Amino acid sequence: MGSVIAKILQILEDDVKHTQPDKFERQLNTNSVVHLVGGIMCTPSGNAFLPRYMMSLATQLEWLYEGCAHYDQQLQLASVDPALRNSIFQRRLRCKLAVRLQLVGVIGTNKHAVLTICYRDRIVKTLFALLGTSVVSTGPGLSLFSWILDLIPIVNASVLHDRQFELVESLQLPDELKRRVWSVLPRPMNMFGTANVFVGRIVRPAQSNVDTKSENPEYAPIDPWGLLEHIPQLPSDALVPALPNQIPKRPRRVFRCV
Repeated sequence: MGSVIAKILQILEDDVKHTQPDKFERQLNTNSVVHLVGGIMCTPSGNAFLPRYMMSLATQLEWLYEGCAHYDQQLQLASVDPALRNSIFQRRLRCKLAVRLQLVGVIGTNKHAVLTICYRDRIVKTLFALLGTSVVSTGPGLSLFSWILDLIPIVNASVLHDRQFELVESLQLPDELKRRVWSVLPRPMNMFGTANVFVGRIVRPAQSNVDTKSENPEYAPIDPWGLLEHIPQLPSDALVPALPNQIPKRPRRVFRCV
């Protein structure tokens, strides 16, 4: 059984290598592959192949992300001529990604072994990065967008607990999609630093025409604990403007048991 899993995973890895057109363009019976691999992994003996399975799945998703990023680069170069856009390549990326999302769904809550934490982090990190690609965030790919949002909480990982504001802003998504991403992010593990709060502000350019009245909204991270007065020495003092009248610090009182 182990040799069967290894052979199937190798075929799936070759299927997503967009740099090799002869392997990327061939047709596979993906329904049979998903049923076979999913059936084996859901058996009690399938847990023995879990590290190899997750490592291969993380590699496949990383190859697909590189293909989506390559397609976005082609899209920027061919922005003046829509006829140059390779829609066939886009459809293949979406079909291959849908197959891998089915395989990610096999990773349930009962398969969170300690040895697979590094592979789960790679899977979640790649899934989160795929949300910012045009293959997933536009047109028919929005169904994949919703699918990925449903899978991220299932695959328990630790890569989305820190610097959440920077992670969401790096996707460069519209506001309606950005709000959906915020809804699935986990709560920060520590209570220090910037929390899941962001405020809007109006940024006026330094050199702007007097006649133009356009205002560009911009979002900035903010720590809600930094808005509380009488709490000095916070990690977010640099994010909150200083008060006009500084409050003197109280000497720390130490109570000892007698």
